[in-house]
Amino acid sequence: MHERTLGSLSGTPFLVVQRSAGHKAAEPTAGLDAIREFARTCAENAGEMSPVDVPGASRLAASMPHGATVEATMREGGFTRTGEVEYEIALDSWRDAREPVATAMLAAFAPVLRAWSNELTSRGRARAYDRDKRESLDAAIVAWAEASGPEWFTKAAS
Repeated sequence: MHERTLGSLSGTPFLVVQRSAGHKAAEPTAGLDAIREFARTCAENAGEMSPVDVPGASRLAASMPHGATVEATMREGGFTRTGEVEYEIALDSWRDAREPVATAMLAAFAPVLRAWSNELTSRGRARAYDRDKRESLDAAIVAWAEASGPEWFTKAAS
């Protein structure tokens, strides 16, 4: 299953560095020595790797549990809504994916960003920040950290 989801990167070496069950439940699986060894091996074998064949025309799809609430953001980024919480955009080339991926990431983080403030630039300013707003931001971050979901959402979160 995992190799199928990698597409053009399916033959690319990778090192699993953590195992997780949600955002807050991550445990390391590789230490610094393993990471350095992997990097050394990749550098030594780089000349043997075939260049990545960048996909041509393709479709980029995104889904998120609150997808219905970010439709304006997704449409502004060029996406078309294809389901209750799903979106898709046609790309002439995978090289065109940078902005759509940024749009989808922004939309995915919307629940935290709604509570965010650019006033929180120091501990002192955070302490002086409106308590209700600070608690709202804290709750949004905790909810994000505790969330665990499927690889693909088809229905809104309840």
